[in-house]
Amino acid sequence: MKRFDGAVAENIKYSHLVSVSPQKIVVGFTKDRKFYFDHLSKIENKDKIISVLNELVTPAPVLEFIIEKDSDNIALIDKINTELEYHNRMAKKTVIEHPFINSIIKDMNAVVEDITNLDDKKDV
Repeated sequence: MKRFDGAVAENIKYSHLVSVSPQKIVVGFTKDRKFYFDHLSKIENKDKIISVLNELVTPAPVLEFIIEKDSDNIALIDKINTELEYHNRMAKKTVIEHPFINSIIKDMNAVVEDITNLDDKKDV
C-alpha cells in the first residue's frame, strides 16, 4: 500500500479489520482515531484504496469505514492480545533456552516446531 500513497498507507495503520467477505470489507477505527477515519473517508483517499483492491481482486469489494461504538473495549482487547502474544513468545523462548531442553535439542539434532501448554489441552 505504501508504494501507492504514503499518507493513505500511514493512516490505514491506525485501523483494524471488522469483517471481510468477497462483497464487502469493513474497516474500523476507535473513537480516539477519528482523525484517521475522517482522512480515509474522503472520497479521493477511499478511491486510492479501492484502486489497490481492484489490482488484487476483481471486482473489488465495497469498502466501508466505521467508528466502533465499543472502541475502548477494542483498544483494550488489542492491548491484551499483544501482551499475551509477547508472553507466549517469551515463555516458548524460555523453554527452548532451558539448559536441559537445549542439551536434548542439540543431542538429538532436533528442531522445535511447536510448544504446547498441556494445561490448555482438554483431551489430555
